[in-house]
Amino acid sequence: MMSIRQKPLSGGQSRLAAFTIPAPAHGIRSFSLAQQASTQLAPIRSLHVLLTSGSTPIGSPCTQCVTLAPSRRCSSRGLHVCAATVQEKPLEFDVSVSVEELSLCRRKASITVPERAVKDVFKRGVKRLERDVIGTLRGWRPGKPLPLTMVISQVGGQEKFKTYCLEELLLEALPRGIEAARQGRPVDPASVEVPHSDFPSMLERYDPATAFTFSAHFDVAPPVVWTTPLEQLSVTIKDTGDFQTDAAAADDLIRQYRKQHGFSRVVVGRGLQMGDTLVMDMQICAEASGQPLPGLTHSRISFDTEQDVLGITSGMLGMKVGESRTFKMKMPDDYDVEFWQNMPVTATVRIHEIFEWTLPEFNDSYVSQHHEGKWRSAAEMREALIASTAMQRLQQLDKQLEDAVVKAVADALDMAEVPPRMVEQLGERQFQAQLLQMIEDRIGSREDVEKLATEEMAAEYIAQRRKDLEDQVKFNLAIDEIFASRGLELDEGAVEAEYQLRERQMQAVGQPFEREELLEDVRETVKSVTVIEWLKDNIKREVLPYNSDENAAAGKEQAQREPVGAA
Repeated sequence: MMSIRQKPLSGGQSRLAAFTIPAPAHGIRSFSLAQQASTQLAPIRSLHVLLTSGSTPIGSPCTQCVTLAPSRRCSSRGLHVCAATVQEKPLEFDVSVSVEELSLCRRKASITVPERAVKDVFKRGVKRLERDVIGTLRGWRPGKPLPLTMVISQVGGQEKFKTYCLEELLLEALPRGIEAARQGRPVDPASVEVPHSDFPSMLERYDPATAFTFSAHFDVAPPVVWTTPLEQLSVTIKDTGDFQTDAAAADDLIRQYRKQHGFSRVVVGRGLQMGDTLVMDMQICAEASGQPLPGLTHSRISFDTEQDVLGITSGMLGMKVGESRTFKMKMPDDYDVEFWQNMPVTATVRIHEIFEWTLPEFNDSYVSQHHEGKWRSAAEMREALIASTAMQRLQQLDKQLEDAVVKAVADALDMAEVPPRMVEQLGERQFQAQLLQMIEDRIGSREDVEKLATEEMAAEYIAQRRKDLEDQVKFNLAIDEIFASRGLELDEGAVEAEYQLRERQMQAVGQPFEREELLEDVRETVKSVTVIEWLKDNIKREVLPYNSDENAAAGKEQAQREPVGAA
């Protein structure tokens, strides 16, 4: 399960925003409306667009809008509309609604906009077009209204003009309709949609002089009902190691230190063995797609079999210089790039050279000669490294506890249906965060990472983690209740630090964002972390020792390694 907190709080990952209803006409393309429209409107935004420099995702302001005014808006058809270039009086009107319950969480609202409101929205839309799209025509006196036929001609014809007017009406009426239809229940904004199939008939029926009715679907949040009181929750986790594993990890580190001061020589007459270093060509491809994984194609790369984060060495043992080999494997379950963890891949390697090591003996003389001022003896150096690896193990244990707490809360909730759109939205956000993190960590080039930003990859990511995502959504729905009932407070310093981190990440990849939306997202993330930390401190927990048969066998294998003091 992905931790809700990553590097240092979320690493671009955040929990779903709180259930809210945005104010009317806030953002020209709210509620995924442009994603539901016909081909007259912009195509659906893909994850690739989110990573493309200079792009303007639907629902986000363009660069010019951000520069000139916070509320300037870009139409999905490319018409540049600035709602706040001049002061506009907000439109005031009510809509009538009827609601149909499609499932426990899904609702269908039939929304009727009165005739007067339809006319007012139409007139305002025409004024915006005159002011911001058409501008001042040569030979036309500034401020003088344009004939409607000229407006239609200037924006590209009757069809584009009518589409624009309808979209303006829906953007104005939809928030009001959902607010009336939700009947006091929280609503997931990302779930609000006008069915794609309805748009052609809506366009045909739209008349700025008559009342207008349309349908919208949305999800309400399921109620938070506890089957087990929070005070009675408990979790059980298992230690990831013990003193022996810490000592073995420290010995591995010491061997790497010794390599810095040893020497290697070319191997002749034998194949690759554990402990060797080699020069090789390497390419690792996803088994399903056959596409190379970004950052994992190299030519004549130096590779240490004792620092193998890919788990590729076992497939190469015995290979000789000049030999090539292709084999299937799985990426390690703790690999840094989470959506590559346990991924079936095909590795192709060719060995150019193999080297074996002659290392200096590890003793007090070695430490004083090469690490003077840092450690005073071999024993002190080893003890310090054991303490360091033990600290890393505690951090892994804390991550386990965090995941266990999220699952315990999810299991304690009586929730017959988890809104599927919330699950998909959370999965897409996590997928996007992983891609952004790969770019930031320079795991692959921007161009290579963008090749992963496909709907198919996102769908696969969600499918593989659906149960964990559902648990996280359940937990997210309970956060506000836990936060309020336990009297918790936000750390504004943590909010500011996380905001600055997110801002740097967005700017580094050229992704546009709105400050208020990002800040609200950050506050939700910090709130979730605050709740998790409280739960970790207050839920009953049991830590099982690292003593299973499987781990005992692994410990025996560790004991067969080269003694740390050997040359």
